Amino acid sequence: MTVPTRPPASFVPRPSPQTREQSYDLRHPEARGGLPPRRSWRAPCAPPRVAPWDPWNAPEGADPERARQQLRDGTWIRLRSLRRDDRAALLEWFDGLSAQSRRLRFFGPKPALAPYEIDRLLDVDGNRQHAILATEGVRGTGRVAGIVRFVRDAKDPRHAEIAIGVVDDFQSRGLGLVLLDRILTAAQCRGIELVIGEALYENRRVGRLVRRVAPDARRRSLGITQQHVIDLARRVELGLLEPAGSGD
Repeated sequence: MTVPTRPPASFVPRPSPQTREQSYDLRHPEARGGLPPRRSWRAPCAPPRVAPWDPWNAPEGADPERARQQLRDGTWIRLRSLRRDDRAALLEWFDGLSAQSRRLRFFGPKPALAPYEIDRLLDVDGNRQHAILATEGVRGTGRVAGIVRFVRDAKDPRHAEIAIGVVDDFQSRGLGLVLLDRILTAAQCRGIELVIGEALYENRRVGRLVRRVAPDARRRSLGITQQHVIDLARRVELGLLEPAGSGD
């Protein structure tokens, strides 16, 4: 009795006549009456689902904001959550802001941060106040590039106020767009439904940034300042954000 042997790895089975006819139909347009060859269609990649993150029950060392992003000019940026021990990074971020950028960020002249302001900006817990730090380099070992944060409303925890600050050397490179998009996703994953960003009326750059990320945002004029109101619940209905709790 002959024992069958396994064919070698380079073995290619001979196609059947039906398979050869189909292959010929795909390779040769003249076999289909001059029509172009058929192309296989695949659905576009669905947006990544963002699982809700519970900061109180998260594993030690876990950081849902940790990611890498490449800017328009090819610069790599490392993103991570701001920690309470990031005093040096916070001061480096502030030193990288020009006098004009500080005035637009803090609504007035700000030569230095007071100790109580530093403590307040570092009072992050991932839920009531959450901030994302951007640093230069694939591993984030370079300069601090920007910080974005949200702070929940004490009266209504479903509402929050956001603030963004990009170091002057990294402005007009697409970093603000990345940070704003990341903080909106982080806020939505934590159950926030309405986000408000307030800026000086002369700060046209923030207005353009909000319109790019959230074209449906409402604007309210408050004298020298302007509020940009982003309804995250509506953005979920429109499919611009994944609903909280939809992670795989």
